Amino acid sequence: MTLASSSSTARRGTLPLTPHIMLDPPLPPARRDGPAAPGTGLFDADVGTVWKSAHAMPDGGDALLTMRCFSIEGLQLRLAQLLLGQEGLLRPEAVRFLAGGLDQAYVDAVSYRRLAAAAPRVIGDPDKHPLYVDLLAQRLVIDTSRCFVPGQARITGETVHGVVALLESPQFRAVTMHHRCALGPEASEAEVALAARALLDAARRVARQVLQEPDFALSGTAEQLARDVGPKLVARALFTGAVSATSAVAAAFAARWKTGALPLPKD
Repeated sequence: MTLASSSSTARRGTLPLTPHIMLDPPLPPARRDGPAAPGTGLFDADVGTVWKSAHAMPDGGDALLTMRCFSIEGLQLRLAQLLLGQEGLLRPEAVRFLAGGLDQAYVDAVSYRRLAAAAPRVIGDPDKHPLYVDLLAQRLVIDTSRCFVPGQARITGETVHGVVALLESPQFRAVTMHHRCALGPEASEAEVALAARALLDAARRVARQVLQEPDFALSGTAEQLARDVGPKLVARALFTGAVSATSAVAAAFAARWKTGALPLPKD
């Protein structure tokens, strides 16, 4: 991990942060500020710094924080394997998240709300989910009280749900609406809008299963969609908005929708 010169570099949002030293040994810096020192080898990687609150010991101490970082890395690895070769279709922040290039801040619930309130532009919904990307700071902010089981490194269902929301491509819905959810010209605009909402909800649920959300099982429309085209294809379509994948998912959904076999989405 890249070591910042001092905690003052992370003082955006009026909350001082300090590097997590167990994951930030004093190694040669990455090429963010110019050419790296010769001979740095594998350490010459633009990998984000892991931060923690400067004013308080993280829950469980530094050892638990390290294990929690590894849990997030495990989730990133599953996503990277799923989206291998699809990087060109992802937002830059999504690519950096998958590659570990974003800084990460592990903070408590109060600090999470303070940082979210001070961030001018974010990806994600800090009010709804326990993690988001601060675009100005290029930092993934994580509420440890909700992202992990108390006293453990195991991630919660909220974490996976939040990551799905974070990486969802706007192109998925755009392509779906452009092709009228594969319902054809005879479908009314109201029906297309309703079907698109049901498809988006189902795709999100399938993606959560693909990322192994704890204590989560598919049912209804999401289960049928995953069975028809495969869960990984559904997840890839949601995260990339690729026309071919999204069209295939929408066609399978429309085939069942037209028979009246799918339940209406719940508000």
